[in-house]
Amino acid sequence: MAFIDNGPTIRFSQLAWQKMWALCHACDSEISWLGIISTDEEKDAAGVEEPYYFTDVYVVEQECDGTNTDMSETAVGDLVNTLMNEGIDPGRIKLWGHTHPTFSTEFSGKDEACIEKLQLEPLVSIILNKKGEVNLRLDQWEPFRHSFKCDYIVDEVQLLPDGW
Repeated sequence: MAFIDNGPTIRFSQLAWQKMWALCHACDSEISWLGIISTDEEKDAAGVEEPYYFTDVYVVEQECDGTNTDMSETAVGDLVNTLMNEGIDPGRIKLWGHTHPTFSTEFSGKDEACIEKLQLEPLVSIILNKKGEVNLRLDQWEPFRHSFKCDYIVDEVQLLPDGW
């Protein structure tokens, strides 16, 4: 897979970021999650300029081991129903993340197959490992198939007052 290096910057809320890292550090096996992208109104209210801003992530039932994670299709369907019941458009699911606990964050052949199967338009994928490494990409299928390497930023939480 050839990547375009100058992909967009992806932004994460502190909530989404902390949940992803908590999953990474809590599990010795691989684990997957799905995340929702903010609406334009939410981005405007938060003063976010980046085109992709992920505000939360969700873990569904899955089978995991040291080198695999397989989300239950039924559990993904249940998540879609839960989001709809909460008034959240399930079409906002645009993030698939998982861990490679003790090895490289490079996308494996299994990861590539999962991305092709999901085909969310667009799809942001992230891999984390316990060494603190991050690999982030954006895949688009329309109008042409492209994969972009992406940088990221995370919302800051200001604990000290200005001028401290």
